[in-house]
Amino acid sequence: MDRTLQIVELLVRSPTPLGVLAIAEATGLAQATVHRLLRALAQRGWVRQDAGRRYAPGVTMFRLGETSQRHVAAAAQPFLAEAASATGETANLALLEGEHATYVGQVPSTHRLRTFAEVGHRVPLHSTAVGKALVAFLAEAEIDGLLARTGLPSRTSTTITSERRFREELAAVRRLGYAVDRSEEAEGVSCVALPVRDTDGQVVCALSISGPGTRVKDGDAPRLAAVLSPIVERLARSLSPGDRTQP
Repeated sequence: MDRTLQIVELLVRSPTPLGVLAIAEATGLAQATVHRLLRALAQRGWVRQDAGRRYAPGVTMFRLGETSQRHVAAAAQPFLAEAASATGETANLALLEGEHATYVGQVPSTHRLRTFAEVGHRVPLHSTAVGKALVAFLAEAEIDGLLARTGLPSRTSTTITSERRFREELAAVRRLGYAVDRSEEAEGVSCVALPVRDTDGQVVCALSISGPGTRVKDGDAPRLAAVLSPIVERLARSLSPGDRTQP
């Protein structure tokens, strides 16, 4: 079972299909073992083979991913409501999907002037607080691959477009435990995001609050992160197997 899950997790993380040799090298499994496990996974629709005889996630995995997203969003809803209430701003939940962050949950602010990130909307990783929170804790090789594929295109006048500066930003996220978007994705909109970790310490999603830059100022980030931190910790426990923590 562990070996099968190794392959599944590898294919989910990979931005491109992988051949048997690449899978064997990445997992440390024998090629014959990889062949056998891939055949079993393909029979159940967990993986598919392309014209180049490389493997990628199959329809069963996609369906499971959609179901998982709905469950995570539903479980997070009371915590998003608490975050919105505690900060007065819109609270969002986002997952890492390939080369983007996807919003899967939201509770809007009660202010007349407020921000919206439509559920299902995909945003760049380098210009958003949720994206930075999701990327910062990836392995360096994964970060290198993302930067090579996507670059750092400008979204606004404050978007970080220098690779050196972006890596410094990720280092700050790891040091501080939270990420900030200083109107880097949308002019006049600022965000603060925290990573949500599973029991193994892996980042599974990110929770953020967003609002107009006139209310969510750069200097407010430490205070807002401190408000969100206990909410995020309880959300993480609620997503862990066997835990039914409520806000």
